[in-house]
Amino acid sequence: MDQKESQYIYILYKSAEIKLQLYEEETIDELKSIIYDITNVHPYFQQLSEEYGSNSITSLQNNMRIRLDNENHYLKFETEFGFILTMRVRQKDKIGDLKKQIEKEYNIDYKEQNFIFKKVKFDDENKTFVDYFEKYDKKNLFSEESGEDKMIIKHKTKENINLIIYAENKQEKLSINPFDTIKNLYDLLSKKLEKEINLTDNLLVYGNDYLVKKISLIKNYIKKPDNNFLTLIESTKILLLNFI
Repeated sequence: MDQKESQYIYILYKSAEIKLQLYEEETIDELKSIIYDITNVHPYFQQLSEEYGSNSITSLQNNMRIRLDNENHYLKFETEFGFILTMRVRQKDKIGDLKKQIEKEYNIDYKEQNFIFKKVKFDDENKTFVDYFEKYDKKNLFSEESGEDKMIIKHKTKENINLIIYAENKQEKLSINPFDTIKNLYDLLSKKLEKEINLTDNLLVYGNDYLVKKISLIKNYIKKPDNNFLTLIESTKILLLNFI
C-alpha cells in the first residue's frame, strides 16, 4: 500500500523561508500557533497573505507560499465620549508608548488615559499587548466572542467645563467634559434649545474659532474651566472654505 505523500506550506518572513508540514484538516489558528513557536510573532499580530497579493489566507493548500507580516496591525481606539482614532500597534509596543503617541497625535493627555481592552484594564505602562495576552489567554478573554476588537480610552478627569452660549437672544448654560467632542456639544445644545442645531444651519463661535470639526475634542478649542462664552450664529451669514 502506497504511503500518502507529505504536504508542505512555506512561510515567508523577513528574509527567511520556513517550510512546514501541512497536516490534514489543519486550521489557520493551528498554523498560527506553530508560527508563534518558531518566530515568536504572537497570533494576534500575524497577518498571513498570499505571496504576491494582499488577500488574507482563509484556507490551507499543499505548496502554498504565505507571507507573514507583523508590522502593520491597526487597532481602533475609542474614547468613552465617542472620539475614534486608528493606530498601528506592534507586539513590542508598550502601553505607555501608545499613550504618548496618542498624546502627540491627538492631544489627549498621557496621564488622562486609562486603557480597557475587552473589559480588561491595560494599566501597566511597562507591559506590551503580548504580556496581557499571555496572562489572560487561558481565560479566553480575548476571543472573538468576547466583544469588538477595539481599545476603550477612559478619561481620568471627570470635571466638566462650564459654557455660556448666546443663542436666539438668550443665554444657555451648559456643562460638558473637555474630552467630549464638538458633535456631542451640538447635540447637547439641540436638546437644550429643543430644536436641531447642526453644521448646515448653525455654527458655534468661540473667540475667533468656528467649532466646525465635529470629531475634534472640545479641549482643543476651549481650555478654561469656567465661564467660556460662545455664540450661535446662522451659517449662511459666513463663507467657510473646507467645510467639515
